[in-house]
Amino acid sequence: MKQGEAALGAPMGLHGAFYCLRRAAWKPLPADTINDDFIMPLEIFGRGWRVAYDTTIAAVELEIADEAMDARRRRRIAAGNAQQVARLSWLLNPRFAGVALAFASGKALRVAAPFLIALGLLGSMALAATSPFFALLAALQLAGLGGAVAGMILGAAAPRILAVGRYILSGHLASAQGVLRYCAGGHRAPWRRAVAS
Repeated sequence: MKQGEAALGAPMGLHGAFYCLRRAAWKPLPADTINDDFIMPLEIFGRGWRVAYDTTIAAVELEIADEAMDARRRRRIAAGNAQQVARLSWLLNPRFAGVALAFASGKALRVAAPFLIALGLLGSMALAATSPFFALLAALQLAGLGGAVAGMILGAAAPRILAVGRYILSGHLASAQGVLRYCAGGHRAPWRRAVAS
């Protein structure tokens, strides 16, 4: 994905564990920047520098993870995505061509996705009584949502299909929480290293 984004003009963020930049290209970011590994390279791109992705460099992250930490990470990333859309909205200008497309589809749409999904479900339910198509669509959406909720209830015992639904639903819920929290002014802290307990 990073290679494809780089081919369009600039990768949408860099690997947080390892990235390099020229001293002349660096400018300090605001202290409340949530995901510096995304905002910094795109601000550098906006100042006219080239941002490259080198596939010959490998970085390994050893991460301690459990469901609670994963949910916190997803909320932080979602808050960071909302911050990126607010701070880098100039990237949506069509003059940035491929970078604008990658930013709109990879970041702006990701911020809106949980709300668009909820709106789609509500719209299908509202139209279900007037159209067999929307009745079927609403039934399929509700079945998918029910399966995902069942997967959340069953936890580790959930069959694979329900576990996939659980993963998708929990991701969108965490994303919505992170975006709403950022918009309400509640998540302004930058990334911090996870500490093993």
